[in-house]
Amino acid sequence: MLTANLADVSVLDVIEAIEGPSDGGRCVLEDRPCSDGGPCALHQPWQRARTQLLDELSNSTLAELPKARP
Repeated sequence: MLTANLADVSVLDVIEAIEGPSDGGRCVLEDRPCSDGGPCALHQPWQRARTQLLDELSNSTLAELPKARP
């Protein structure tokens, strides 16, 4: 059993512990890597949205999540 202060654990920490690192190299339109060197049509808007999402998840701690109601 692991114990941790919930205020020290971000939602992104939990996601990455389960799914692996969020390196962001996957294309949203095709099953391939996507980068500035080989961008898809949605590369720039997806990169901006993804950055905002990761920022939000990394700044949200488990302590801040609403309690589940029975």
